[in-house]
Amino acid sequence: MNKVLYIILISLFSLTVVSCSKKDSSSSSSDPKKITGTLGTGYSANRSKSSRFASSSSDNSSQTANQVWAIPISRTKPYEGTSNVSLNYSIMLQEGHASKMGRQIFNIASDGTFALDVYLNCNPTSTMECLGYVFVLVDSTKTEKKDQIIGFLSLGGTESLVSIPVSDLKNDLDMGTVNQGSYDNDTGDNASDEAIGKTIDETADKFATFTSDQLKVRASADDYVKMIKNIYVNGSSNYSELSFMEVRYKYMSKVTNDVFTDFDNATGLGIGLAIFVKSTDTMTADGSKSYTLIPPGSTFLKTFHDNGTVNTSVEYSSTNPFVLDGDSDPSWGKLSTKRFDVGDMYWGNGYYLSTLPEGYWLLNDNNSSTIGYYDISLVNPIGSDNISNTYVPSIKLETNSDSKVSKVHMKWYLHNGTSYYEITDLTSFWANTSRVTLGVGDQTYNLIGSNKTELTLTTPVTNPSVKLQYGFYGAEIEVKYSY
Repeated sequence: MNKVLYIILISLFSLTVVSCSKKDSSSSSSDPKKITGTLGTGYSANRSKSSRFASSSSDNSSQTANQVWAIPISRTKPYEGTSNVSLNYSIMLQEGHASKMGRQIFNIASDGTFALDVYLNCNPTSTMECLGYVFVLVDSTKTEKKDQIIGFLSLGGTESLVSIPVSDLKNDLDMGTVNQGSYDNDTGDNASDEAIGKTIDETADKFATFTSDQLKVRASADDYVKMIKNIYVNGSSNYSELSFMEVRYKYMSKVTNDVFTDFDNATGLGIGLAIFVKSTDTMTADGSKSYTLIPPGSTFLKTFHDNGTVNTSVEYSSTNPFVLDGDSDPSWGKLSTKRFDVGDMYWGNGYYLSTLPEGYWLLNDNNSSTIGYYDISLVNPIGSDNISNTYVPSIKLETNSDSKVSKVHMKWYLHNGTSYYEITDLTSFWANTSRVTLGVGDQTYNLIGSNKTELTLTTPVTNPSVKLQYGFYGAEIEVKYSY
């Protein structure tokens, strides 16, 4: 009898160990992190029933909110030699829960307070990694998807932190009172879409490994997560088909062999823009139909002389939009069945937009039916005061004994409001970037995945043309260097 009882006890103990082991292996999903806060200036709680199926409000301009969505930031894991990496939007936007990756939906109380029990449901794999969470302020009672996302929760500072590393929290995070930011006309910094709470400095001690300085560096290039708004608004119902946009900011700079370049001496040319439509919105590009891209405000399309001075400048706006038909396209644009291009995105046409006005750009067909809504200024990594809102490069072309360029050295800088300072810990830079490509003459090197800051050329070359392109998931920067 004692022997039988012993066996039973051993069996029960074994089952307990296995059960605990399984629970521990999924502890990230069983132990949520609580994110709390209160709506402040610029927002109010929607006092209608807090439901995703509530009836629509007729006032689309109202900054009311009834939900917060916690969306995991999931991207393809970089590997050496890949040209770029992408975010896994379809997985990020599906409705998730404790053990299923996707957005977790939380209701806001009638007094404006929110308490989010966020399960860490974004588990890395051999091909995927997780970069934190973005918290989206939503009025789900609005009928149209374009009116539902009204803001992004952030921690404040010179650069606000939108991508929150929730898995690094020691316990919980109180964001305090979140107030609506504003659009800065002087710098081009768009924070009107952010519900800004406590500062990074005030909350840094809540994180286990990230320091305040590291969080600030992370914040300098994390606006790309706001792209989720455009994907949500324009994607198919299950997000297997995506419609999105890309912008590319172009600069030119002089280079001298064996000397690091100074970005203060770079000349900004402007912006190229491309809209990509999903397959169900395929456009006709044979000239039989025209398509119109309507900006939400005024912007200028410019060309430049070789010395960087303005040659031509034409204003475009809601009353003078961009029109393409694929057959008789003007030199500044190009229409294909899948995309609508304005300015020098890829084609080398030498036209550049001066700015990206705040609000939705509308892509319409020739019947004035809207194909897509694109809030392009959301992902602007660059202010009008040159590049002060994100990383900027400095390169050195090292020559060998034959006076040929044999190596390229790269450094990365951020702006502190007064001057550029070098970033030596590039962990957040490589985590944020989706592409870093260096072209030297006819040689091309993809650096994302290898995270290199020094490159030995396969073939040394004399005084080559050099082009450095780097990007943040839809917002890219290109610098061309010449002697």
